[in-house]
Amino acid sequence: MMFYNHFGQGSSLYELGEVVSGKEDIEKLNGTITVTAYQE
Repeated sequence: MMFYNHFGQGSSLYELGEVVSGKEDIEKLNGTITVTAYQE
């Protein structure tokens, strides 16, 4: 499960990063997605 909006303080969820591109398409995602780590 992926959350892309504010998920509240005191939650047991952790922020893993930020969207670099395609943010406008997140709501359209369905099924399995692949997340790629980006490192400068």
